[in-house]
Amino acid sequence: MWVPDLVRRRLDERGSRCMLAESLWERHWVSAESLRERHWVSAESLWERHWVSAESLWERHWVSAESLRERHWVSAESLRERHWVSAESLRERHWVSAESLRERHWVSAESLRERHWVSAESLWERHWVSAESLWERHWVSAESLWERHLVSAESLWERHLVSAESLWERHWVSAESLWERHWLSEACFV
Repeated sequence: MWVPDLVRRRLDERGSRCMLAESLWERHWVSAESLRERHWVSAESLWERHWVSAESLWERHWVSAESLRERHWVSAESLRERHWVSAESLRERHWVSAESLRERHWVSAESLRERHWVSAESLWERHWVSAESLWERHWVSAESLWERHLVSAESLWERHLVSAESLWERHWVSAESLWERHWLSEACFV
């Protein structure tokens, strides 16, 4: 935007860039963006004076997404929804909880576990993965599944996660039940 030479010269003579920039903007002689591009004001000053939005600052690459968040100018959720930061970065910076990441479908349940952000048990309790999936991924033992009442003893055997003999030795099912289900031969009782 054009600025009258006489006005500009007088403002320059004051020796205060801050007064120059403010006066120019207040008189609508220059835009806030133009002030920043000329380095007459800082990006932070623009936002604090409500001359530009936080989003505009980022889109113009005047501040980083991380800086916006650290200054509390935008929420962590807004950063992610705008694709300014990754879900993983949000978690690593402790800006959102692991549970929140999953509930918003920003990361998979499996990814949460592989990054050690949640426990295997927590995944199951929240119904994010099946008990069987926990075992197949070697995140919990078959014994742990049963002890936590996540699966039945019968289910463990049917899925070949434990042997019939092991079920009986652990007192998870009776010998009679094993035999009635044809999981053990009659010779085993001898």
